[in-house]
Amino acid sequence: MRKHIYITFVIITGIIISFSACIEPVEYPIIPEISYKDFSMTSSIDILDNEVQRAVLTMHITDGDGDIGLNDSDTTGHFDADSIYYNDLFLILYEKIDGQFVEKELIVPHNYRVPYIQPQGQVRSISADIQVTLDYTNGTFVSDTIMYEFYLYDRSLNKSNIAESPELAISYYLSLH
Repeated sequence: MRKHIYITFVIITGIIISFSACIEPVEYPIIPEISYKDFSMTSSIDILDNEVQRAVLTMHITDGDGDIGLNDSDTTGHFDADSIYYNDLFLILYEKIDGQFVEKELIVPHNYRVPYIQPQGQVRSISADIQVTLDYTNGTFVSDTIMYEFYLYDRSLNKSNIAESPELAISYYLSLH
């Protein structure tokens, strides 16, 4: 009989992570692997009472040695605020303009710190979903079609593959709600 443990972390920065670990060992490479899972977008109100387009991008990660995420105290050495490794999850936003995807210049880059994940027991492998909530003010997009590329680093500084979402038609997602 397989036993599963389900854990969900809700993070103030807008990242939600959920994962399940099986008692039966599952082996993954120690280099993290990331893939697109889902996307949604709705019209909403942010904490300052502004109208926004709230996007939720869901990714799936696996890691064989379970060293995903950072503690709040991880701010020295490789994880110093001036280091590329201070953040461990990176999203790049593209807009489709004249049939080509062009990187969207953002005032604040989509770089995040995934919360520290502590695998339980002897099984170190992790299979997890990461949700990132992104608020965009009206007028942010020139185009109706966007796409994301994303990757992450584990605590051993192994870089995952670079994954991407499919083309995402904003008007389609907004019309669903």
